[in-house]
Amino acid sequence: MMARKQAMNVCHCGQPVKELYRDFKKGIIKIAHCSYCKQVADKYIEYDEVIIFLDILLLQQTAYRHVLVNSKIKGYWRFLLVLWLCDALTKLVQRKADVSSPGLQPDHVFYYALELAFYKDYLLSAAESFIFVVITLALLAARYWMVFGNIKTFKPKDVIQAVIVSSMGRLLVIPALIWGQTYSTIGVILTRLFVFFSNVQALHVICKDIGVQETVLTVAFSYLGQYLFLRICT
Repeated sequence: MMARKQAMNVCHCGQPVKELYRDFKKGIIKIAHCSYCKQVADKYIEYDEVIIFLDILLLQQTAYRHVLVNSKIKGYWRFLLVLWLCDALTKLVQRKADVSSPGLQPDHVFYYALELAFYKDYLLSAAESFIFVVITLALLAARYWMVFGNIKTFKPKDVIQAVIVSSMGRLLVIPALIWGQTYSTIGVILTRLFVFFSNVQALHVICKDIGVQETVLTVAFSYLGQYLFLRICT
């Protein structure tokens, strides 16, 4: 995936670089090196999308930095529609799954999507995402204010993008629901844990001035607020 030149790019070491590559035309491209660490600024420029995706699954910080900082993503808000669809289907199946039954048939999942309750869950998933983002923005903005006395370097749009992109791991639960022999609560929990750490990694890349512990606490409190909201609504 070839990253586009931007006003601000970041090396894998976290230092800003003027450019990630130089295009000499006629198919000749020279990868830029960081003047600070003397290494290749962004190795993922010449990597295939599949490798980048696999490194994201492995929670590689350099992969998140490439996607969130050095690559220009447009229309990422469309991911939200898919995420809400996934969450709504998971909620509906959770209510209907019977652990004593022999198994959850794949065609049942599609029948559930035709029920009115599915659309209610879809709206609930959208509200959950809104609550999570609002709490995350509020906590990070407060932290920036406490540390720097202002929020000039705080970029809400980048934070929202990081939350959306790092939440795509929720899609992993769909194959488990469709092709799994039984409904697996453990599978859902493991997926949510992966999304949790993915959120932490992505937010730490975007808000590099905030420590890892503060980022973990921010994500944890955001999920707590989301959970309390869900309890009140249901």
